[in-house]
Amino acid sequence: MDLAAYIEEAKKRLRVNGGRVTESRIQTLQLIYTAKKPVGALEIEKRLNKKLAKAVDRATVFRMLNAFTDLGLIHRVEDASAYIPCKHFDCSHGYHVVLSCERCGACEEVELPERMFEDTRQYCTEHFSFAISDRHAQLEGVCNKCQ
Repeated sequence: MDLAAYIEEAKKRLRVNGGRVTESRIQTLQLIYTAKKPVGALEIEKRLNKKLAKAVDRATVFRMLNAFTDLGLIHRVEDASAYIPCKHFDCSHGYHVVLSCERCGACEEVELPERMFEDTRQYCTEHFSFAISDRHAQLEGVCNKCQ
């Protein structure tokens, strides 16, 4: 999915869910989409304030990021406290994993076969009495470019 299609889908999801489509929101999504690595809230705040005529405060950035996460537009990379775009837009049906390179910091979201999630869920339930509630995971390793 290219940037234009990503932004159009994001606008649609925002409107359907009662969110406003603002310049700061569009700029934030473009910034996350085009970044080579996950982008943190402080970096987003800094870049937005350089680009936009009206200053954006930190609380607004965090509200936007939370809203985008809730809408399935982005994913939070836990170890980096940063965000990557969701390029699948229907993360409710698959088993999505963020592959995170421990050398260069690059991250990529991939969808794995549903059977892998079901096997993991069943194993955790049977062996640990643990009920998995989320279909997203993060795996660390070394990317193809760094190998």
